Amino acid sequence: LDSSLFNSILKSYCALGMKDALMDTLKRMSHESVSPDRATFNILIFYFCQEKLFDIALQTFYDLKFRKFRPNFVGLMVPVCA
Repeated sequence: LDSSLFNSILKSYCALGMKDALMDTLKRMSHESVSPDRATFNILIFYFCQEKLFDIALQTFYDLKFRKFRPNFVGLMVPVCA
């Protein structure tokens, strides 16, 4: 098992909106001692932003930066109206 296999699974769960399965897969990655790579973080950040889970997306971004990775996509910034 490697990160590319898990990334494919994560991306599928994101496309289907299966948040619980996504989180279980992340736990399994940890259990299998597979470290997330830049693609893993980008998949998660994109998904969390789509689901408007901005706090989790920001925490994931900080984790990405802590591990010395850089995001490889540019997100669309949409202003939030009060």
